[in-house]
Amino acid sequence: MIKIDTRRIATVALLSGVASTLGACVAVETGSSSSDAELSSSTASTSSAPLIVSSSSSAQPVVSSSSSMPSQPQPIEPELVFAVNAGGAATTYDGVDFEADNYFTGGNTYTADNDIANTNEDALFLSERYDTGNAGITYSFPVQDGTYTVFLHFAEIYQDTIGARVFNASIEGQEVLTNFDVFAEAGRFAATTREAVNIPVSDGALDITLTSVTDNAKISGISVYATEVVLSDADKGKEYWGQICASCHTRPTDKALVQDNGGNPYNLSALTQIITASMPLGAGVSPSDCVGECADFTAKYLASVNPFYGRLPTIGAPEPQGDIDANPGIMNRLNKLQYNNTVRDLLGDNSNPSDSFPADFTGRFSNIAETLTLSNEYVGKYYEASSKLASQAVQAGSSVLGCNPADQSCRDVVLNNFATKAWRRPLSSEEKSQLSAVYNSANSSTNATTAMTTMLRALLLSPNFIFRPEIDTNLNSSQAQNLSAYELATRLSYFLWATMPDDALLAKAANGSLLNDATLKSEVQRMLADSRAQAVIDVFFEEWLQIAYWVKNHPADKNTFPQYTDELENNLVKESVHTLNYIFENNRPVTDLANARYTFLNGPVADFYGIDGYVGNTFRLHQWDEGSRRRGILGQAAVLTGHSHGTKTSPVLRGLWVMDKILCDKPPAPSEGIFDLFPTIENIPNTRAMSEEHSESNSVCSSCHSYIDPIGYGLESFDAIGQWRDTYSDGTPVNSAAELPTKEPFGGLVDLSNILASKSEMALCSIQWSMSYALGREVDLFSAEVVDPVSGRDYAAVYDVYKKTEDSGHAIKDILTQIALSPAFRQRRGANSQ
Repeated sequence: MIKIDTRRIATVALLSGVASTLGACVAVETGSSSSDAELSSSTASTSSAPLIVSSSSSAQPVVSSSSSMPSQPQPIEPELVFAVNAGGAATTYDGVDFEADNYFTGGNTYTADNDIANTNEDALFLSERYDTGNAGITYSFPVQDGTYTVFLHFAEIYQDTIGARVFNASIEGQEVLTNFDVFAEAGRFAATTREAVNIPVSDGALDITLTSVTDNAKISGISVYATEVVLSDADKGKEYWGQICASCHTRPTDKALVQDNGGNPYNLSALTQIITASMPLGAGVSPSDCVGECADFTAKYLASVNPFYGRLPTIGAPEPQGDIDANPGIMNRLNKLQYNNTVRDLLGDNSNPSDSFPADFTGRFSNIAETLTLSNEYVGKYYEASSKLASQAVQAGSSVLGCNPADQSCRDVVLNNFATKAWRRPLSSEEKSQLSAVYNSANSSTNATTAMTTMLRALLLSPNFIFRPEIDTNLNSSQAQNLSAYELATRLSYFLWATMPDDALLAKAANGSLLNDATLKSEVQRMLADSRAQAVIDVFFEEWLQIAYWVKNHPADKNTFPQYTDELENNLVKESVHTLNYIFENNRPVTDLANARYTFLNGPVADFYGIDGYVGNTFRLHQWDEGSRRRGILGQAAVLTGHSHGTKTSPVLRGLWVMDKILCDKPPAPSEGIFDLFPTIENIPNTRAMSEEHSESNSVCSSCHSYIDPIGYGLESFDAIGQWRDTYSDGTPVNSAAELPTKEPFGGLVDLSNILASKSEMALCSIQWSMSYALGREVDLFSAEVVDPVSGRDYAAVYDVYKKTEDSGHAIKDILTQIALSPAFRQRRGANSQ
């Protein structure tokens, strides 16, 4: 399946080519199909299998850098091995020499001298064309054995119909393009590139197979780069480990390697000092032989393979090591909620048309841009929705459009007023001319009403409506640039309301005052007080904490717990929802998630908890008394049930949820084959005893579980449906006392919740989740290197919000306000910058 990276689309070219886009979109017929397309990160994979990872708006090869994680190799400047012009005549394109080559003999060549629209580039239109009879033609390019990156270049000058040019391609036997539609991906008079990385060759030949799905499918050229690697510090440390350390230490994840004499977690510097001072030990080996580079690199290796190393600072939030960094712009497509809300506020339509759209793949949140795919099915659905909405808008007439659609003068009213709302900014003169041409063409053969319907459909089918484009003045700029007032208004409205800016926000964008701190802060506070914000907060909390999701998908066993009915389950979820809404409405500190001394009860929930005084289904605020065993949402039955097994509790599932959602320190998934190391253990009711035996059975397991399980042990006094218990079913006493790796002991939930609420990590984590939702992308609190918890790309921005909300105890509305005021929200770098 082909991957498309919309972050690498040249936004200026996309929007300046809107006329051809509109013309093509208006002509789309529902049901036409070629390929499913998905958004993908442009970060190169480090696996050995080839993977299509990015696209480019020109044929210039773009080589993505690999992860900066020290345990992985770092790429050096790639070497161009060869470039083949499919058409059989040498040419130069964007600095790459495409040589004539007789490998391409399976199709018909043709030439055409054309430019890529809106650029100064000559397209590589010396192309090889294939008919459907030419299935599976393989070209074997002689190369030295090694690893390669391949760019497949495509261009389109004739076809303007989706499905006319469709290709399959495989490299070294692995399919990398499936039903790749050249026109759909490039557009007319444009070129596009697909990149396959980490392709291993061991037989002296790079095999590329091209298969035409439709007649006249064509490829313009292929360029191949050698991928060489250099060892990172951690990789060098691994070599030292094997040579010096492995004879005594069987595993680099052994607990003994990540504790100092006091049992405290320490930082990279401390580990280096320990190695320098005492390693290696043994007969015939003097202490302190592993010093300098040996100690430094070995420490980095150990840190890179231990997932929790250095991640638990004990006092306060550490200072960031860099300044707040703006990130490259991302093309955000409206998700299903945003689309429905936008047509509601723009057109007064409450039919929720996106409910019939394909399901979006969601990452951390449903608005994460790189997970919002765009398939042919989606395009068809957009066409259906825009046609219906345009017709309804014309029928509504002046109440929606502000003018009579039967009057030709309505065209300019719509372009000057309605279109500004639809595209969240005023249209340029060129854009108005292009849309006017759509209107005039339809009007010449029909009438003004039909012409208005056609133009409105084009407006609603435009990338300017479906996406939220932001214009880069310099695509390659690594310097932060401020968003325009309209771009900022759009970011803000979809952050806080999940819909288009209202008239008041657009007015402040129009006069530029929104760019002022005081005005922006005032608008944020106004918007947070609006009911539309409350609706979004419901989505934000659920997608963050996933309370309802886990309860519904992890149900309690009704035979074991007959008192746990569907009605009760719904009420338990409502208890959590009411609590979260209260935190937002009253601007409570986010630490209330852990240690709030209140909840919301109705009759059924109160009876379930054994509390008197509540009758009926209406929820009321309830204050826990001093001796209560429950605190925050950690003590609510919905959370406890959702992270249990059907018949018994799970310290691991509960601990993982807290580490992920509350501390932002989710461990990696278990390595392949890890469960084969588990001993056979009798299934007993004492789930803590079983958990302890499993985690202590192998040091590989304990390296993670020593961090995860203690949190889960603190919740063991609540059974699999969240009711209190003193003993297991076999009469064994429940022990909910434990100790965090930071040597902080606790006796149960109340102690644990107070410890968690006191940690800077909890506030930082809440800000990280909030900022990720605000920006529509993953936000990194910790560095990818693990060894340095304060050098994540977004740590400085998160820390800035953390410091600015300290006085309020990190109250939720204050956090959201400071995120909107942050340079991370108000600025970006060029879309092509790294």
